[in-house]
Amino acid sequence: MSLGVGVFAASGGAASEPPSVAFGGSNFITNSNSSFDVTLNNLGGNDASRRVHIALTWKASLGNPTITVGGTTATLAGTRDQGAIRAGIFTAPAPTGTSVAANLNFGGNTGVVPIAWWISRFLASSAATSFGSAANANNLSTSLNVAAGGIIVAYYQVAYGVSPGTVVWSGATQNFNVDYSVQQRRSGASATLVNANDSRSVAVSFNYNSSVLVAAAFR
Repeated sequence: MSLGVGVFAASGGAASEPPSVAFGGSNFITNSNSSFDVTLNNLGGNDASRRVHIALTWKASLGNPTITVGGTTATLAGTRDQGAIRAGIFTAPAPTGTSVAANLNFGGNTGVVPIAWWISRFLASSAATSFGSAANANNLSTSLNVAAGGIIVAYYQVAYGVSPGTVVWSGATQNFNVDYSVQQRRSGASATLVNANDSRSVAVSFNYNSSVLVAAAFR
């Protein structure tokens, strides 16, 4: 069966719908253990194709964490290192309910872990169709290949100890912008694309060149 541009048959036989993405929330974990749980809220209405997209930064020396959402192992879209920190985006199906527990297991002392999450509906898969990243510049930009009817989530983190400044996004709509005194600065953005696009550039500008940007497209 041929599907129209911007729609698809959701898993489980649900009616075809255009995709949607909404910012779920953020957290700032200071932890001395290798593993911890965080509750993801604001999941919205149930759907068989609902996804949770989690962006975070952690100590690069720990390697990549194993993240489970409601007991399901999340798929890693990709990572990017900036010095001692690593940023990455993970995705997993969201079970029914308005909140879910996610477990993050790093295999070592995590220190500080900033986290953000988005909720999408009517996506075909938890695997990213495109991933891009950039690091160590005032103006960070990456180009993503985006299928018709896809979404983008993007996450930005400045290194520890940098005085906060103004974050300006392009190519996606800013969802949040947070700083913790001079400790951490982070920001996130997303976009829903219902028309065919060969590529989409996502960029962020900041006032310091010790930073990292990660972005992923899903369909």
